[in-house]
Formats: sequence, C-alpha cells, structure tokens
Amino acid sequence: MHSNTINNRIMQRSNLARVLRTIYESGGISRRDVAIRTGLTPSSVTNIVSRLLDEKLVRESVQTCEEGLAVGRPPIRLEIANDRYAVIGVELSADRITAVVTDFIGTPLAVGNDDNSGANPPEVATRKIHDLVLRLLKEARVDRECVLGLGLMSSGPYDPETGHMFNPTNFDNWLDVPIRALVEASLGFPVSFDRDSVGCALEAQINESDEGSLFAVLVNTIGIGGALVINGEVYYGLHNCAAEIGCMTVIPDGPLCRCGDRGCLEAVSSADALLGYIRQRVAEGAEDPFDGCCGTADAEQLAAAYRAGKPLAVEAVERGAKYLGIAIGNVIKIACPDVVAIGGSFLTALPEYYSLIVTQARARRQAEPRFIPFAHGPIQCALGGVRLVIMNYFKALEH
Repeated sequence: MHSNTINNRIMQRSNLARVLRTIYESGGISRRDVAIRTGLTPSSVTNIVSRLLDEKLVRESVQTCEEGLAVGRPPIRLEIANDRYAVIGVELSADRITAVVTDFIGTPLAVGNDDNSGANPPEVATRKIHDLVLRLLKEARVDRECVLGLGLMSSGPYDPETGHMFNPTNFDNWLDVPIRALVEASLGFPVSFDRDSVGCALEAQINESDEGSLFAVLVNTIGIGGALVINGEVYYGLHNCAAEIGCMTVIPDGPLCRCGDRGCLEAVSSADALLGYIRQRVAEGAEDPFDGCCGTADAEQLAAAYRAGKPLAVEAVERGAKYLGIAIGNVIKIACPDVVAIGGSFLTALPEYYSLIVTQARARRQAEPRFIPFAHGPIQCALGGVRLVIMNYFKALEH
C-alpha cells in the first residue's frame, strides 16, 4: 500500500512536470492541445492546470481568432506566468564577468558586466559575481524571494555534479575550486554549474528541434571551446570534455598553449593568439598594424585594424579563421551535426570573423550542416545559464 502511494505521487509529479513543460515550450497552448501532446486525459490536464493556476505558475488568456473564423466561445490559451520567478545567468571568464537577470521564460530584465582577471583568486571572482548580481537585481526590481536560481557558466576542466573547477587553463592556480559552493554561500541562491560552451549550446538549441544535433563553437578573446547537443541533451563524454575543440591540435609543434601542448586551436585562433602572432611577425620586421603599439593592442584594436585593411591584421585574422575552419570541419566529418552555431566575445568585436570561419569550414566539409551565429552576442553564455536553471527546475519536478 505504501509503495503504491509513493508511485502515485511520483506519477502525479511527473505528469505535472510534463504539462508545465509543454505549456512552457509552446509559448501558449489550449488545454485540448496539452492533452494531445502529453497523452494525458482531458480531465487529468484540467486538474493539473487548476493546480498550476493556483500556484500562479501559469495564466489564462483569450486566444484571438482570425475575423470571420471564430464560432462560439473563444478558446482559452494557457501561458507561463513569466513574472512568477526571476532567473540569473552568469558567465565567469578569465577577462570578464557577464550577468543577466531574466523573467521565468528567459526574457532579459537587466544585463551587466565587470572586468575580471585570470590572476584573481576564487574569492575575488566570487565577490565580483556577488556585487554584479545584486546590482542587477536592484536594477530589475526583483526581490530575492522571487529568484528561482542562478546558472553559472565557466571554463573546464570541471565537474558539473560537484561544481568544482580543476586547474582551468586561463585561471591561475585554480587547482580544485568549489566555485558553485562559493557562489551559493555568497548569494544564498541555488546554483547550477556547467562550462561556458555548454551554456552557449543550450541557448542556441532553444530555437532548434530537440531531434538532431547541434555543435556550438565559442570563440572568446582568450579561449575557444565547444559543446555538442544531441536530441536535446548535452553530450559530455569522458571527464565532461566532449567537443572541447580549444585544445585540438591544428599545427603540430605550433605555438605553446596554456594547457602545456603545442599547436592547439586556442593558441592559434583566439584573439589573444592572433595578437601574439602579430607581435611575432612585427619582431621579425613586418609592419606594425597598430602604429607601434602592438605590445598593448587588444581585440577591439585588432578588429579596427582588420577593417582598416592593415595587411598584417588581415593576414592574422584570415590565418586564425583558416585553422578554426579546419577544426570545425574535422568535427563535422566525425559528428555530422545538423547545426553549427558560432559566436563569442571576439566575434562580437569582429563579426566578419564568423563569415571567414564558415567559408573555411565549408571548404573542408563532407556533410552540409546549417551554420548560424549566436543570436544573443555577448550574453549568449549567460542566457545559457538561465536555460540550465530552468532545465534543472523541470528535472527536479519530475522526481
């Protein structure tokens, strides 16, 4: 008898989660269509929706019909109550912290960032996250009690289950850092944690079918990462390192990477790598595209020099795109993804890099995936943190 009671409760929670997720993913739907999509009986859907209405998780609205087609009572549309919860997404990178506060359906309410350094100890980075998040909550006029959770995205190697980062290449001396626990203790919100490229893939997947696969490539100023989503689920692989193309060798015996190997993609095609290549060529006698300031030039200046047609800047950018195209082309040949999404902080500074990369990747492909840029530019990864929180919320409802 006790076992049957437990099973019934589990089934009720599972059905509630299915109905809520169906309403969430539809953007607005009738009770009849909820029953069709979930396979539940109309009476079960009615009972579950009544509970969701009582808990203010969904709301009703009158569904408009084209003039002349409406007969009788207008159908009632079920929608997620987007103001029921707020969600926070944070991208922690070695040079910048970006955060976004959204409503329950992921619409941004406040966005901000702060400078960071890979030389900062974990406690300093945590304090920066704390201060930035509180500032954005105040700006968005969101009470702490309304926060569903915080999704933190950062670099690997890492363990998404324990929330630890293990000596990430662009963070100095972060040997075994419980970053999720540090942020939870600082802010008091439940924190979900994953790597930055996974966040970008989750956000890119929003507008794609759950059937098929998507490969996301994150090209930042300092690093390069990748993530693979198959049938709506992230494929992590051994040690959670699947699809991380940043340390794929593209030039044997090439430039030294922070991981200790040589010729890694990150050491060749990130913005920092392109600037390093320019400095090397200038030392060999090439003309400085930064008018004598190549030692202090940054990604924004590189983008400006490329647009101005400075020969060495054009050479460096095209060279970086070539090797990114090689790496992406190799992934396409191995994994055959349906969609390849590309973006990151450097592509925000230099959107032309995207077109160059795609051209190079297409020249080496065997399959023909659809290429798309990140839809949300500099907040793509932070919005992925929001998606992670919402995904984990639905998973928790089901258990």
